[in-house]
Amino acid sequence: MDKISEYWAERTPFSWGTYEDMKRSRYDLHDYLYKTFELDGFNGKRVLSVGCGAGHDEIEMAKHGAEVWATDPSEKALELTRSNAEAARVKLHIEKADATDLKYGSGFFDHVHAFGVLHHIPDVNKAAFEIRRVLKKGGSVYAMLYHRDSLLYSHSILYLRGVMQGKFQEGLSEQEVLSRFSEGKEGCPYTRAYTETEAYHLFYMNGFNPIDTSVHYNVVDELDRRKVRFFGPSHLGWHLVVKAVK
Repeated sequence: MDKISEYWAERTPFSWGTYEDMKRSRYDLHDYLYKTFELDGFNGKRVLSVGCGAGHDEIEMAKHGAEVWATDPSEKALELTRSNAEAARVKLHIEKADATDLKYGSGFFDHVHAFGVLHHIPDVNKAAFEIRRVLKKGGSVYAMLYHRDSLLYSHSILYLRGVMQGKFQEGLSEQEVLSRFSEGKEGCPYTRAYTETEAYHLFYMNGFNPIDTSVHYNVVDELDRRKVRFFGPSHLGWHLVVKAVK
């Protein structure tokens, strides 16, 4: 098991409480997610979720009539998704899969859901290529990436961790500081943050068009608290959402 897989095998987001408590916490914290990712909008469609975590988004889509394939490279995440689906009394196809080597046929899916996944994949172009391959012509992908031009990146990552805590003086690169402190559990092996131009380019160069980007989730991390809300321009948010069509 590589370092990235090992890290995420020990940390499935929204997995430390009951299904209902974690569902409430997820959609309270990410208050834009349900509407922006249209979790109720894929009735009768085949949906692939790349990196399902504990399965909350996938369950919501299935509740609203989508046929959902919930995939993740982590066995723990798949077990949690299976348990949560049983608690919610919905049916999901729950399967182990790697975003860079999807086992599904070309043109099989109507939609791909990728929330908070692609920015942890070093070979992200291979993942984007695979997502396009498994989509039907006219199919869509909605993805959330971390936003480089955000207050969290400049304040929480570069300033608090890099400068104030001296991580740059210790010899860590900007990329290494971001990866190490991007998640709740310190030490994530790989994280990348994207500008809107970089995100657009990622999908355009892999054959998607049209492509739309938007920024959400105005939060910063402090040294002793995470995801502290701030009131300010939405373009400084930490989540960069890409909606692209094959």
